[in-house]
Amino acid sequence: MVTEPSARLLNNVPRMATWPLAKALGQRMLAAARDGDWELALKILSERNSVLEAFFSTEVREDEAEAVAESIRDTLAVDDELRRLSDLGRADLQGKLRGLKTGRKARQAYLSGP
Repeated sequence: MVTEPSARLLNNVPRMATWPLAKALGQRMLAAARDGDWELALKILSERNSVLEAFFSTEVREDEAEAVAESIRDTLAVDDELRRLSDLGRADLQGKLRGLKTGRKARQAYLSGP
């Protein structure tokens, strides 16, 4: 895991050398989200944000422009997938809560009798 001091050290590393770490963190974050481990996914998101902050901390040179653009597209794709997974998870939780409420109502109706 990348810590804040380590992320600051990345500011001295060439931009494209930090991209593999950002990409790997994005994939780990998605894997955690797919497994339903949102606590881990959020921790990794924080780390990835630190790495991306270092990645975007300097002006983009012309010779880096296409690689940086591709990195941005990849980051946005990961974020879109994470949003999709979180929407699915939220819908699943809402369904479970509705089921619990219905079960509770049925139990109350049963216990109150005729």
